[in-house]
Amino acid sequence: MGFADSRAQLAIIVVLLAVLTSTDSAAFPHIVKAGESVAQIAEEMYGRVEVERVVVAANGLDARRGSGIVVGMRLELPAVGFHKVLPGDTWKSMAVELLGHERRADVLSQVNDSRPWLPPEVGREIMVPYNLRHVAKIGDTTQSVAYRYLRNRKGAWKIASYNGLR
Repeated sequence: MGFADSRAQLAIIVVLLAVLTSTDSAAFPHIVKAGESVAQIAEEMYGRVEVERVVVAANGLDARRGSGIVVGMRLELPAVGFHKVLPGDTWKSMAVELLGHERRADVLSQVNDSRPWLPPEVGREIMVPYNLRHVAKIGDTTQSVAYRYLRNRKGAWKIASYNGLR
């Protein structure tokens, strides 16, 4: 697959890794109250205003040309999940079960301070990242998407690897 094919794939959709500090569910609801902004919600729920861009993307607000939130609106707030490693689990098998594809084993192991060639410790509770959907716009690259969410262009390899882009 060439560079043009990778860009075409990216232009359709990118699912990227967003590691957030939160509860043990994939996402939880929040009903917007009077006077709240997405930035305030991000700071209150995650302790980091920078997570605003993740909340915006998770709720498709950026796809609607920056449409704002309104009182009573239900937002889904992304959260990591957790999984207890069972006998026979490998990073690849857990990546398939929990993240949808074995190619995500590298990221899953690294998020949990391990390496894909080392077996996961049975009984250990691992963190499972939230799959954040990003609808790419014309001109988006893995580097620009990495910078947008991870504030580091060096994370582009994670996005490319996680999504099978080259």
